Amino acid sequence: MKKFNEFTEAYAGQAVNSADKKTIKATGPDGKTYFKQIPAKRNLTQEEAEYDEYVEMTRSELKIAINSAKKILDMMDDDVEIERWQISEIVTASDSLATVYQNLLADNMDDEEDDEYDSEEDYA
Repeated sequence: MKKFNEFTEAYAGQAVNSADKKTIKATGPDGKTYFKQIPAKRNLTQEEAEYDEYVEMTRSELKIAINSAKKILDMMDDDVEIERWQISEIVTASDSLATVYQNLLADNMDDEEDDEYDSEEDYA
């Protein structure tokens, strides 16, 4: 397995064959690092390419958070004792995710209102 990881790590971020894919490092829901191929986008600026990688990383991190939360819930159903500091960490993580969700929701609503306002101007 080590040889495979060394090989894929050496080629991470490069186009693979003619399939226009690149290999990236990702973290699975189980927390383990693996390599996967994603479509390579052409003519992206460095900034756009980095942003796409951050989005992919964020998706991976959210999957880990969901998986971890499910496992914690299952453990709590089995009457596993949870310490105060662990409760604090869960509350902090929950508050942070809720804040991001609220912000994204508000941004999306603002965009829809702007679109609606623009179309009303067209008929005035």
